[in-house]
Amino acid sequence: MSALPLFSGDWAPYELQYIPSVLVGFLFGFVLERSGFGDSRVLAAQFYLHNMRVFKVMFSAIVTAAAGVALTSATGLLDMSAMEIPETFLWPHLVGGLLLGAGFIVSGYCPGTSVVAAASGHWDGLVVVAGVVVGSVLFGELYPVIGDFHVSGAMGVLTLDQLTGIPLPVLVLLVGIAAAGMFFGAEAVERIFSRRTKKEKERSWTRGGLAPLTAVLVAALVATVAGLASRDRGAAPGKPWNEAPGTLTAFELATRLVEEPRGLTLVDLRGKAECEAGPVRIPTSACFDDVKESLSTLPEVRGLVVFGEGPLDASQLPPDLASFPGRVLVLSGGIQEWARLIVAPEADSGLTAALDPAQRQLLPALHAYFTGSAVQAAAPAAAPKAQRKAGKKKGGGCS
Repeated sequence: MSALPLFSGDWAPYELQYIPSVLVGFLFGFVLERSGFGDSRVLAAQFYLHNMRVFKVMFSAIVTAAAGVALTSATGLLDMSAMEIPETFLWPHLVGGLLLGAGFIVSGYCPGTSVVAAASGHWDGLVVVAGVVVGSVLFGELYPVIGDFHVSGAMGVLTLDQLTGIPLPVLVLLVGIAAAGMFFGAEAVERIFSRRTKKEKERSWTRGGLAPLTAVLVAALVATVAGLASRDRGAAPGKPWNEAPGTLTAFELATRLVEEPRGLTLVDLRGKAECEAGPVRIPTSACFDDVKESLSTLPEVRGLVVFGEGPLDASQLPPDLASFPGRVLVLSGGIQEWARLIVAPEADSGLTAALDPAQRQLLPALHAYFTGSAVQAAAPAAAPKAQRKAGKKKGGGCS
Protein backbone atom coordinates (compact mmCIF):
# COMPACT_ATOMS: atom_id res chain seq x y z
CA MET A 1 0.00 0.00 0.00
CA SER A 2 1.33 3.45 -0.90
CA ALA A 3 2.26 5.62 2.05
CA LEU A 4 2.95 8.80 0.09
CA PRO A 5 1.79 11.45 -0.51
CA LEU A 6 0.48 11.79 3.04
CA PHE A 7 -2.63 13.71 1.95
CA SER A 8 -3.83 10.72 -0.08
CA GLY A 9 -4.38 8.56 3.02
CA ASP A 10 -6.65 8.53 6.02
CA TRP A 11 -3.93 8.04 8.64
CA ALA A 12 -5.14 11.15 10.50
CA PRO A 13 -7.91 13.78 10.31
CA TYR A 14 -7.49 16.00 7.26
CA GLU A 15 -6.53 19.05 9.34
CA LEU A 16 -3.71 17.17 11.11
CA GLN A 17 -2.24 16.08 7.77
CA TYR A 18 -0.93 19.64 7.36
CA ILE A 19 1.53 19.09 10.24
CA PRO A 20 4.13 17.24 8.08
CA SER A 21 3.84 19.99 5.46
CA VAL A 22 4.56 22.65 8.09
CA LEU A 23 7.56 20.71 9.39
CA VAL A 24 8.94 20.11 5.89
CA GLY A 25 8.44 23.80 5.07
CA PHE A 26 10.31 24.81 8.21
CA LEU A 27 13.21 22.49 7.39
CA PHE A 28 13.27 23.72 3.78
CA GLY A 29 13.49 27.33 4.95
CA PHE A 30 16.23 26.39 7.42
CA VAL A 31 18.29 24.75 4.66
CA LEU A 32 17.83 27.77 2.40
CA GLU A 33 18.99 30.13 5.13
CA ARG A 34 22.02 27.98 6.00
CA SER A 35 22.88 27.83 2.29
CA GLY A 36 23.14 31.62 2.27
CA PHE A 37 19.88 32.17 0.39
CA GLY A 38 18.69 34.75 2.92
CA ASP A 39 21.29 37.21 1.59
CA SER A 40 20.43 39.08 -1.59
CA ARG A 41 24.12 39.58 -2.41
CA VAL A 42 24.68 35.83 -2.64
CA LEU A 43 21.60 35.36 -4.79
CA ALA A 44 22.33 38.28 -7.12
CA ALA A 45 25.93 37.08 -7.60
CA GLN A 46 24.46 34.20 -9.62
CA PHE A 47 23.51 36.59 -12.42
CA TYR A 48 26.99 38.16 -12.46
CA LEU A 49 28.64 34.70 -12.55
CA HIS A 50 30.78 35.48 -9.48
CA ASN A 51 29.18 32.88 -7.24
CA MET A 52 27.27 29.90 -8.67
CA ARG A 53 26.07 28.65 -5.28
CA VAL A 54 22.38 29.08 -6.17
CA PHE A 55 22.75 27.06 -9.34
CA LYS A 56 24.63 24.24 -7.59
CA VAL A 57 22.31 24.01 -4.60
CA MET A 58 19.15 24.00 -6.74
CA PHE A 59 20.55 21.43 -9.16
CA SER A 60 21.46 19.25 -6.17
CA ALA A 61 17.86 19.55 -4.99
CA ILE A 62 16.57 18.52 -8.44
CA VAL A 63 18.77 15.41 -8.53
CA THR A 64 17.78 14.48 -4.97
CA ALA A 65 14.05 14.92 -5.68
CA ALA A 66 14.22 13.02 -8.99
CA ALA A 67 16.08 10.13 -7.39
CA GLY A 68 13.64 10.03 -4.48
CA VAL A 69 10.57 10.04 -6.72
CA ALA A 70 11.98 7.32 -8.99
CA LEU A 71 12.93 5.06 -6.11
CA THR A 72 9.79 5.45 -3.99
CA SER A 73 7.40 5.16 -6.96
CA ALA A 74 9.16 2.06 -8.31
CA THR A 75 8.99 0.33 -4.93
CA GLY A 76 5.32 1.23 -4.41
CA LEU A 77 5.91 3.62 -1.52
CA LEU A 78 4.83 6.66 -3.57
CA ASP A 79 1.56 6.86 -5.53
CA MET A 80 2.48 9.25 -8.34
CA SER A 81 -1.13 9.39 -9.57
CA ALA A 82 -2.06 11.18 -6.33
CA MET A 83 0.66 13.82 -6.68
CA GLU A 84 -0.33 17.37 -7.46
CA ILE A 85 1.43 18.25 -10.72
CA PRO A 86 0.74 21.78 -12.03
CA GLU A 87 -0.71 22.11 -15.50
CA THR A 88 1.52 23.54 -18.25
CA PHE A 89 0.50 26.78 -19.98
CA LEU A 90 3.28 27.52 -22.46
CA TRP A 91 2.99 31.27 -23.15
CA PRO A 92 2.01 32.46 -19.66
CA HIS A 93 4.83 30.37 -18.18
CA LEU A 94 7.37 31.87 -20.58
CA VAL A 95 6.28 35.43 -19.83
CA GLY A 96 5.98 34.70 -16.12
CA GLY A 97 9.48 33.21 -16.08
CA LEU A 98 10.91 36.33 -17.68
CA LEU A 99 9.10 38.59 -15.21
CA LEU A 100 10.23 36.47 -12.28
CA GLY A 101 13.83 36.56 -13.52
CA ALA A 102 13.70 40.33 -13.91
CA GLY A 103 12.29 40.74 -10.42
CA PHE A 104 14.90 38.31 -9.08
CA ILE A 105 17.85 40.26 -10.42
CA VAL A 106 16.42 43.66 -9.42
CA SER A 107 15.49 42.69 -5.86
CA GLY A 108 18.01 39.91 -5.27
CA TYR A 109 15.25 37.54 -4.14
CA CYS A 110 12.69 35.12 -5.50
CA PRO A 111 9.39 34.70 -3.58
CA GLY A 112 10.66 31.80 -1.45
CA THR A 113 14.01 33.31 -0.54
CA SER A 114 12.37 36.65 0.26
CA VAL A 115 10.39 34.92 3.01
CA VAL A 116 13.62 33.34 4.31
CA ALA A 117 15.30 36.75 4.31
CA ALA A 118 12.36 38.39 6.08
CA ALA A 119 12.39 35.66 8.74
CA SER A 120 16.13 36.26 9.16
CA GLY A 121 15.57 39.94 9.88
CA HIS A 122 16.49 41.45 6.52
CA TRP A 123 14.34 44.49 5.70
CA ASP A 124 14.89 44.17 1.95
CA GLY A 125 13.39 40.68 2.14
CA LEU A 126 10.33 42.06 3.91
CA VAL A 127 9.90 44.68 1.18
CA VAL A 128 9.99 41.95 -1.49
CA VAL A 129 7.36 39.95 0.42
CA ALA A 130 5.16 43.05 0.45
CA GLY A 131 5.72 43.38 -3.30
CA VAL A 132 4.63 39.79 -3.85
CA VAL A 133 1.42 40.48 -1.91
CA VAL A 134 0.69 43.65 -3.90
CA GLY A 135 1.43 41.87 -7.18
CA SER A 136 -0.92 39.02 -6.26
CA VAL A 137 -3.71 41.48 -5.50
CA LEU A 138 -3.14 43.30 -8.81
CA PHE A 139 -3.21 40.00 -10.67
CA GLY A 140 -6.58 39.19 -9.14
CA GLU A 141 -7.97 42.60 -10.03
CA LEU A 142 -6.69 42.45 -13.60
CA TYR A 143 -7.74 38.84 -14.20
CA PRO A 144 -10.84 39.80 -16.25
CA VAL A 145 -8.44 41.51 -18.69
CA ILE A 146 -5.61 38.96 -18.76
CA GLY A 147 -7.66 35.83 -18.04
CA ASP A 148 -7.61 34.59 -21.64
CA PHE A 149 -3.82 34.92 -21.83
CA HIS A 150 -3.46 33.25 -18.44
CA VAL A 151 -4.82 29.95 -19.84
CA SER A 152 -3.31 30.21 -23.34
CA GLY A 153 -0.95 27.57 -24.67
CA ALA A 154 -2.50 24.91 -22.44
CA MET A 155 -0.67 21.59 -22.74
CA GLY A 156 -2.29 19.68 -19.90
CA VAL A 157 -0.30 17.96 -17.15
CA LEU A 158 3.09 17.01 -18.57
CA THR A 159 6.05 15.19 -17.08
CA LEU A 160 9.44 14.67 -18.71
CA ASP A 161 9.13 10.89 -18.86
CA GLN A 162 5.74 11.17 -20.58
CA LEU A 163 6.92 13.94 -22.92
CA THR A 164 10.12 12.19 -24.00
CA GLY A 165 9.02 8.57 -23.66
CA ILE A 166 12.16 7.83 -21.59
CA PRO A 167 11.59 5.51 -18.60
CA LEU A 168 11.84 7.37 -15.29
CA PRO A 169 14.90 5.43 -13.96
CA VAL A 170 16.84 6.16 -17.15
CA LEU A 171 15.74 9.79 -17.01
CA VAL A 172 17.06 10.08 -13.45
CA LEU A 173 20.44 8.75 -14.57
CA LEU A 174 20.55 11.29 -17.41
CA VAL A 175 19.69 14.09 -14.98
CA GLY A 176 22.54 12.95 -12.72
CA ILE A 177 24.99 12.99 -15.64
CA ALA A 178 23.73 16.43 -16.66
CA ALA A 179 24.16 17.63 -13.07
CA ALA A 180 27.79 16.46 -13.11
CA GLY A 181 28.49 18.40 -16.27
CA MET A 182 26.72 21.46 -14.91
CA PHE A 183 28.71 21.32 -11.66
CA PHE A 184 32.02 21.22 -13.52
CA GLY A 185 30.80 23.99 -15.81
CA ALA A 186 29.74 26.16 -12.87
CA GLU A 187 33.16 25.74 -11.26
CA ALA A 188 34.82 26.76 -14.53
CA VAL A 189 32.62 29.86 -14.80
CA GLU A 190 33.44 30.83 -11.22
CA ARG A 191 37.16 30.53 -11.90
CA ILE A 192 36.83 32.87 -14.84
CA PHE A 193 34.64 35.56 -13.27
CA SER A 194 35.47 35.31 -9.57
CA ARG A 195 37.97 37.69 -7.94
CA ARG A 196 39.32 34.99 -5.60
CA THR A 197 42.99 34.13 -5.36
CA LYS A 198 44.51 31.25 -7.28
CA LYS A 199 44.87 29.18 -4.11
CA GLU A 200 41.18 29.62 -3.28
CA LYS A 201 40.22 28.62 -6.81
CA GLU A 202 42.23 25.42 -6.65
CA ARG A 203 40.73 24.49 -3.29
CA SER A 204 37.22 25.19 -4.61
CA TRP A 205 37.84 22.92 -7.61
CA THR A 206 38.88 20.08 -5.31
CA ARG A 207 35.72 20.42 -3.27
CA GLY A 208 33.50 20.98 -6.28
CA GLY A 209 34.71 17.89 -8.13
CA LEU A 210 33.35 15.54 -5.48
CA ALA A 211 29.72 16.68 -5.66
CA PRO A 212 29.06 15.94 -9.36
CA LEU A 213 30.73 12.54 -9.17
CA THR A 214 28.60 11.70 -6.14
CA ALA A 215 25.48 12.85 -8.06
CA VAL A 216 26.26 10.48 -10.93
CA LEU A 217 26.91 7.53 -8.62
CA VAL A 218 23.71 8.12 -6.62
CA ALA A 219 21.64 8.57 -9.79
CA ALA A 220 23.09 5.38 -11.28
CA LEU A 221 22.34 3.44 -8.11
CA VAL A 222 18.78 4.76 -7.93
CA ALA A 223 18.18 4.07 -11.63
CA THR A 224 19.33 0.48 -11.19
CA VAL A 225 17.25 -0.17 -8.09
CA ALA A 226 14.18 1.57 -9.53
CA GLY A 227 14.47 -0.34 -12.79
CA LEU A 228 14.73 -3.68 -10.99
CA ALA A 229 11.81 -2.82 -8.68
CA SER A 230 9.62 -1.79 -11.61
CA ARG A 231 10.44 -5.01 -13.45
CA ASP A 232 9.69 -7.13 -10.40
CA ARG A 233 6.38 -5.43 -9.70
CA GLY A 234 5.31 -5.61 -13.31
CA ALA A 235 2.60 -3.58 -14.96
CA ALA A 236 -0.93 -3.91 -13.69
CA PRO A 237 -3.16 -5.59 -16.28
CA GLY A 238 -5.25 -3.07 -18.19
CA LYS A 239 -8.96 -3.36 -18.81
CA PRO A 240 -10.00 -4.71 -22.21
CA TRP A 241 -10.82 -2.18 -24.89
CA ASN A 242 -14.07 -3.96 -25.72
CA GLU A 243 -15.44 -2.83 -22.36
CA ALA A 244 -17.95 -0.08 -23.06
CA PRO A 245 -16.64 3.40 -22.09
CA GLY A 246 -18.30 4.94 -19.08
CA THR A 247 -19.92 8.36 -19.07
CA LEU A 248 -20.05 11.26 -16.68
CA THR A 249 -21.92 14.56 -16.77
CA ALA A 250 -20.44 18.04 -16.74
CA PHE A 251 -21.53 18.48 -13.12
CA GLU A 252 -19.83 15.22 -12.10
CA LEU A 253 -16.67 16.20 -13.94
CA ALA A 254 -16.61 19.65 -12.31
CA THR A 255 -16.97 18.26 -8.80
CA ARG A 256 -14.26 15.65 -9.41
CA LEU A 257 -11.87 18.29 -10.73
CA VAL A 258 -12.42 20.29 -7.54
CA GLU A 259 -12.15 17.37 -5.12
CA GLU A 260 -9.35 15.50 -6.92
CA PRO A 261 -7.83 17.80 -9.58
CA ARG A 262 -5.15 15.32 -10.65
CA GLY A 263 -7.30 12.21 -10.40
CA LEU A 264 -8.38 12.46 -14.04
CA THR A 265 -6.60 12.86 -17.36
CA LEU A 266 -8.68 14.99 -19.76
CA VAL A 267 -8.29 14.78 -23.54
CA ASP A 268 -10.02 17.05 -26.04
CA LEU A 269 -10.89 15.04 -29.18
CA ARG A 270 -11.66 18.08 -31.30
CA GLY A 271 -9.23 19.31 -33.92
CA LYS A 272 -6.03 21.05 -32.93
CA ALA A 273 -7.33 24.51 -33.84
CA GLU A 274 -10.57 24.13 -31.88
CA CYS A 275 -8.78 22.61 -28.93
CA GLU A 276 -6.22 25.44 -28.64
CA ALA A 277 -8.27 28.44 -29.74
CA GLY A 278 -11.83 27.51 -28.85
CA PRO A 279 -13.84 29.94 -26.71
CA VAL A 280 -14.30 27.38 -23.90
CA ARG A 281 -11.72 25.07 -22.37
CA ILE A 282 -11.84 22.55 -19.52
CA PRO A 283 -8.89 23.00 -17.11
CA THR A 284 -6.06 20.42 -17.30
CA SER A 285 -7.29 19.10 -20.66
CA ALA A 286 -4.80 18.37 -23.45
CA CYS A 287 -5.33 18.12 -27.19
CA PHE A 288 -5.63 14.57 -28.51
CA ASP A 289 -2.99 15.16 -31.19
CA ASP A 290 -0.47 16.07 -28.46
CA VAL A 291 -0.97 12.97 -26.31
CA LYS A 292 -2.07 10.18 -28.65
CA GLU A 293 1.50 8.85 -29.00
CA SER A 294 1.94 8.64 -25.21
CA LEU A 295 -1.46 7.23 -24.18
CA SER A 296 0.11 3.91 -23.23
CA THR A 297 2.38 5.65 -20.70
CA LEU A 298 -0.40 7.55 -18.92
CA PRO A 299 -1.16 6.41 -15.35
CA GLU A 300 -3.75 3.66 -15.42
CA VAL A 301 -5.09 4.58 -11.98
CA ARG A 302 -6.30 7.90 -13.34
CA GLY A 303 -9.47 7.82 -15.38
CA LEU A 304 -9.12 9.05 -18.96
CA VAL A 305 -11.95 11.47 -19.76
CA VAL A 306 -12.46 12.31 -23.43
CA PHE A 307 -14.85 14.82 -24.93
CA GLY A 308 -15.79 16.44 -28.21
CA GLU A 309 -18.01 19.32 -29.20
CA GLY A 310 -21.17 17.44 -28.29
CA PRO A 311 -22.30 13.94 -27.27
CA LEU A 312 -20.13 11.02 -28.43
CA ASP A 313 -20.75 7.28 -28.54
CA ALA A 314 -18.19 4.47 -28.59
CA SER A 315 -18.18 4.23 -32.39
CA GLN A 316 -16.96 7.85 -32.66
CA LEU A 317 -13.92 7.39 -30.41
CA PRO A 318 -10.51 7.22 -32.15
CA PRO A 319 -8.89 3.75 -32.23
CA ASP A 320 -5.71 5.18 -30.61
CA LEU A 321 -7.53 5.22 -27.27
CA ALA A 322 -7.11 1.45 -27.20
CA SER A 323 -3.49 1.95 -26.09
CA PHE A 324 -4.60 3.50 -22.78
CA PRO A 325 -4.39 0.69 -20.20
CA GLY A 326 -7.23 1.93 -17.96
CA ARG A 327 -10.90 2.83 -18.27
CA VAL A 328 -12.08 5.48 -20.72
CA LEU A 329 -14.87 7.87 -19.70
CA VAL A 330 -16.83 10.09 -22.07
CA LEU A 331 -18.22 13.51 -21.12
CA SER A 332 -21.88 12.93 -21.91
CA GLY A 333 -22.71 16.30 -23.46
CA GLY A 334 -19.24 17.32 -24.62
CA ILE A 335 -17.79 20.79 -24.31
CA GLN A 336 -21.22 22.27 -25.04
CA GLU A 337 -22.68 20.82 -21.85
CA TRP A 338 -19.70 22.12 -19.86
CA ALA A 339 -20.13 25.59 -21.34
CA ARG A 340 -23.89 25.75 -20.81
CA LEU A 341 -23.89 24.38 -17.26
CA ILE A 342 -20.57 25.28 -15.60
CA VAL A 343 -19.11 28.43 -17.18
CA ALA A 344 -22.11 30.21 -18.69
CA PRO A 345 -23.13 33.37 -16.75
CA GLU A 346 -26.54 31.77 -16.31
CA ALA A 347 -26.75 28.00 -16.33
CA ASP A 348 -29.00 26.33 -18.88
CA SER A 349 -32.40 25.74 -17.30
CA GLY A 350 -32.85 22.40 -19.03
CA LEU A 351 -29.56 21.10 -17.60
CA THR A 352 -30.15 22.46 -14.11
CA ALA A 353 -33.59 20.81 -14.05
CA ALA A 354 -31.83 17.43 -14.18
CA LEU A 355 -29.88 18.22 -10.99
CA ASP A 356 -31.15 17.45 -7.53
CA PRO A 357 -31.64 20.32 -5.00
CA ALA A 358 -28.24 19.78 -3.34
CA GLN A 359 -26.47 19.91 -6.71
CA ARG A 360 -28.29 23.08 -7.68
CA GLN A 361 -27.12 24.67 -4.44
CA LEU A 362 -23.52 23.74 -5.29
CA LEU A 363 -23.66 24.93 -8.90
CA PRO A 364 -22.92 28.67 -8.19
CA ALA A 365 -19.77 27.68 -6.29
CA LEU A 366 -18.60 25.50 -9.18
CA HIS A 367 -19.25 28.35 -11.61
CA ALA A 368 -17.19 30.71 -9.44
CA TYR A 369 -14.37 28.16 -9.11
CA PHE A 370 -13.95 27.64 -12.85
CA THR A 371 -14.56 31.22 -13.98
CA GLY A 372 -12.95 33.22 -11.17
CA SER A 373 -16.15 35.20 -10.60
CA ALA A 374 -17.79 35.92 -7.27
CA VAL A 375 -20.11 33.29 -5.86
CA GLN A 376 -23.70 34.24 -6.52
CA ALA A 377 -25.99 33.35 -3.67
CA ALA A 378 -28.91 31.20 -4.66
CA ALA A 379 -32.14 33.18 -4.82
CA PRO A 380 -34.36 32.41 -1.83
CA ALA A 381 -37.58 30.65 -2.59
CA ALA A 382 -40.55 33.00 -2.76
CA ALA A 383 -42.91 32.72 0.19
CA PRO A 384 -46.32 31.36 -0.79
CA LYS A 385 -49.01 34.02 -0.96
CA ALA A 386 -51.91 33.71 1.43
CA GLN A 387 -55.19 32.93 -0.24
CA ARG A 388 -58.02 35.25 0.63
CA LYS A 389 -61.33 33.77 1.42
CA ALA A 390 -64.23 34.74 -0.79
CA GLY A 391 -66.59 37.35 0.66
CA LYS A 392 -63.99 38.72 3.13
CA LYS A 393 -62.66 41.58 0.99
CA LYS A 394 -61.82 44.71 2.94
CA GLY A 395 -61.98 48.14 1.43
CA GLY A 396 -60.29 51.47 2.04
CA GLY A 397 -56.79 50.02 2.47
CA CYS A 398 -56.58 51.43 6.02
CA SER A 399 -57.25 48.31 8.07
